[in-house]
Amino acid sequence: MLRRVALYSLLLSFSLCAFSQQRKQLQKPLIRIGENLPPSVKALSRAGKEIDMTPRIEVEAGTGNYKLLFRNPDDTTKWAYQVFEPATKMDIVVESTVKIDSNEFVYEYTLESFRSSKQNLASFGIDLDTGIVTGCKVPHTGEWHCYLPTRNRRSLFFSGAFISDRFGNIIDYVLKPGTRLSGFIVKSTAPPGIVNCDSRGRVDPQSLRVIGMDGEMVPDAIFLARPHPREDRLWGRTIGPVRVPATITPAQFLDRLLSMIDESFKEGWIGKEALAHQFHTLVNSAKEQLLKGNTVGGKQTLNTFLQLVETTYQRGEILSEPYGLFKYNTLYLTEKLLE
Repeated sequence: MLRRVALYSLLLSFSLCAFSQQRKQLQKPLIRIGENLPPSVKALSRAGKEIDMTPRIEVEAGTGNYKLLFRNPDDTTKWAYQVFEPATKMDIVVESTVKIDSNEFVYEYTLESFRSSKQNLASFGIDLDTGIVTGCKVPHTGEWHCYLPTRNRRSLFFSGAFISDRFGNIIDYVLKPGTRLSGFIVKSTAPPGIVNCDSRGRVDPQSLRVIGMDGEMVPDAIFLARPHPREDRLWGRTIGPVRVPATITPAQFLDRLLSMIDESFKEGWIGKEALAHQFHTLVNSAKEQLLKGNTVGGKQTLNTFLQLVETTYQRGEILSEPYGLFKYNTLYLTEKLLE
């Protein structure tokens, strides 16, 4: 009996390992710092000797910070340098879910910063179309702020607040390494799609320093060398509201769902390629039935697809992202486009 129990436990643990999923960490970009610097700068010393004044970029050992070295304009025999701390010294995972509440899609995001992070997370953004967000909420009132997309900025983002207490001390609300925070909520009438997301760390103001120079004179090279804020951030993919074109046909909508299956597998949200293929086969079959005018058969195939989505989610074979994508896009199709 004990042997049977041990064997069952071993098979169960193997099954869980086989279907266990792991979301990708947000990716660190290649920051093109210093690419706008002049290729070569020469100058004459007081003794009339030509000196190479060209700034150069190095990575500061042990910190991962960038270091711009340049000749001290007051004394060309000495080097000075400016330190830039990138806002990407973090290991972050984003988890997202979606549900329907009062005819609105409610998206919730959970951010996790691993202990290996070297910075506090200060902001989290989602790339969305303007005009499709009906509201947003933050985890704690007064500690985080939500900024909706605008005409000039597609990103909806949450930012930790700087708050002054009654003693005049500044409190910085951030996500610290080794912690996890839920409750970042976005509401929309648009069904889920796969969108870009990003995050930035809180840069230590003390890291932005000039070493080797007196006074506040800052060479123009420093401004040319600063990393662009659009690049100086972690990036990845998550789910969020995506507008459905008014003229879309059911077959085109299913093409959109097929691409979601492909990308969900690519992102690691679906554990096995065979399962992704099974999803793909059912949706393709429903598409062919609809193109032939067999709406009843297409709906039945989509119901089979929904049952598979529910079953595999309960078994832990897919994560919350594809579960929300597949379930609510299928319901959107059957309730709004096939009625």
